[in-house]
Amino acid sequence: MDAQKPRKQQLTIATKPLAEPCFAVVRVSWYAQGKQTTVDEVQLEEGIDNVESVLETLIKNALQAGADVSVMTTAQPEQFGVQV
Repeated sequence: MDAQKPRKQQLTIATKPLAEPCFAVVRVSWYAQGKQTTVDEVQLEEGIDNVESVLETLIKNALQAGADVSVMTTAQPEQFGVQV
C-alpha cells in the first residue's frame, strides 16, 4: 500500500500598504490528492467590524481545513493573532 505523506501547509503573511479601504487580501489555496485544485481570494476592508478577528478566523479555518493561506495586509501579524 502506498501511504501518502501529509502535505506541509504554508502560511505566508506580508505587511505592506494597500489601496484604501483595503485592510487585507487573503488567498486560500485548496488541494486534493496533493495537487492544487482551486484558489479563493477574499478582500477585507477597513470598515468591517472586528476586521482583525475576521482575518484571524479566516486564516485558522482555512488552515484547519488543509489549505495554504497567503495574506497581504496593512496590519502587523500580532494584531490578528499570528505569532512571528
